[in-house]
Amino acid sequence: MQKSRAGEYSVSRNVCQQCNQLCDQELSCFGPSTFQCQKCQAGYFKDLQTNKCLVCDLSKCKECSESPTQCTDCPEGNYLYEKQCFDKCPSGWYHDEK
Repeated sequence: MQKSRAGEYSVSRNVCQQCNQLCDQELSCFGPSTFQCQKCQAGYFKDLQTNKCLVCDLSKCKECSESPTQCTDCPEGNYLYEKQCFDKCPSGWYHDEK
């Protein structure tokens, strides 16, 4: 049996096919649909109810998880604080250069 590579899934004994384009192509998937991704590509999150890859609110987040506005990474020049992106640090906080 042929082993699928990253970004592919096994259709039959010796046939592999490409995962859905919304799946993270560094990992494999379980089939052709977005709900069969192991992980969604950057800019998308896996909806916990439907298991589908849905787009992040890119006006607020560069990457997100669990919802379109629950940020895990921010656009250039913004700062992540309590799963939200801000153009400046909240009062009492400072930007860590690390």
